[in-house]
Amino acid sequence: MLAKLEEEELTLLLASKNGITISEEDITNQIGVELGVPVAGSGSSFDTLYRDRLKTSKMSDGNYRRLTKVTIANDRLLEQYETEVGLAGETVVLRAVLSNSKETADAALARIKAGEDMGTVAQQESTDLSSRQTDGVLDAEPVALLPESIRKALEAVKDGELVGPIEAQGNFWILRVETRDPQGVLSTTNITQLAQLKLDNALKELKAATKTTRSLDSSDIKWAEKHIQ
Repeated sequence: MLAKLEEEELTLLLASKNGITISEEDITNQIGVELGVPVAGSGSSFDTLYRDRLKTSKMSDGNYRRLTKVTIANDRLLEQYETEVGLAGETVVLRAVLSNSKETADAALARIKAGEDMGTVAQQESTDLSSRQTDGVLDAEPVALLPESIRKALEAVKDGELVGPIEAQGNFWILRVETRDPQGVLSTTNITQLAQLKLDNALKELKAATKTTRSLDSSDIKWAEKHIQ
């Protein structure tokens, strides 16, 4: 729980460092968006629904607004990083045979090295059912989003060379680089994922450079109990 609270504080600090300002009006408007009603005063639908939300969540107005501020900060940071990512980036198309054990992967690799077509081996042996239908060819993927072990392995091989077995994501991979594109077109999903990666890395760097002091009193503990609910 403390780690979560620290992350939220770091998110607010990072937003401030990136020039993002969040007003009380921004927070109120965001609450209105979440409730699905326009912001209005006492006795309005907004007022009624917001009171119900506070009662249901067992949170004070101050704490709820703080959490909403963190949400806004996170969303605006992602928007900034999506702009930085842009519409193109380094992508790679891989042909892969995935196995659930090293022994199976070694056997598949031996067949390919002996002259069997890698696409045929992928059709018959790969545990990735989707790419089995495309002879093991995976969709173009931003290099930055590949598992670290695969990224490192690809640095040492040329296009067309076999590499593996590499253990990643619970499988053993045999890979061949089909094409690389330093300016490949990124999908909307890719852009979002790369922006999230940038945000995660920025938060890690900020955490490493920030001195954190934990000082909890009884009111802090009560707030945390409500927060975790």
